[in-house]
Amino acid sequence: MTLAWIAPVPGAAGGWLHPALLNKLGVALIFFLHGAGISFRALAAGALRWRLHLLVQAATFLGFPLAGLAVLRLLPASTPPALSLGIFFLCALPSTVSSSVALTAVARGNVPAAVFNATLSNLLGVFATPLWLGLVLQVRGRPLPLGRVVADLALWLVLPLVVGQLCRPRIGAFIQHHKAAVQRVDRVTILVLVYTSFCDSVKNGVWSGQGPACC
Repeated sequence: MTLAWIAPVPGAAGGWLHPALLNKLGVALIFFLHGAGISFRALAAGALRWRLHLLVQAATFLGFPLAGLAVLRLLPASTPPALSLGIFFLCALPSTVSSSVALTAVARGNVPAAVFNATLSNLLGVFATPLWLGLVLQVRGRPLPLGRVVADLALWLVLPLVVGQLCRPRIGAFIQHHKAAVQRVDRVTILVLVYTSFCDSVKNGVWSGQGPACC
């Protein structure tokens, strides 16, 4: 966030980093590397762990929104409405694909299960997030077209994963031997995503007028 505060223009919309494309390429790179480094048997086993998937999705679309609702109840009446909306919106959002997979890999967790849950979470979020916002904050809107969401997931998640699986016989051993480098790629990608996510808000002055002194 500090870097975004100092130099927001490169990572903001229209900046020379082209964040919309850069972020998608970063996600695709993560899925390609893990696709090449994980066996098909392990991916299939991760996809079949339905109890784990049920727990993760329940936490994402029930636990966190309810926690956000509790936070809203505790906020003082002087809290700006935009801030309240932002807090609950954060709690109602689906899992971030790149962070879910990358952080699971860094923690040496079940990456195949993380891949499945991150993809499923973003599909369910098309319906669940607008529903929560409509019920709790009386924010009207409509979910994104399912076809567009599925196409994006297929292009930037599933396709790189499949290509990684196809390349596994040639580069799988190399990636397994350089796991530390793959983890560094994961971390750098997350940092880039965080940087670009703050650039637009800093450039547009979202953070000006916020803070304890302004409440």
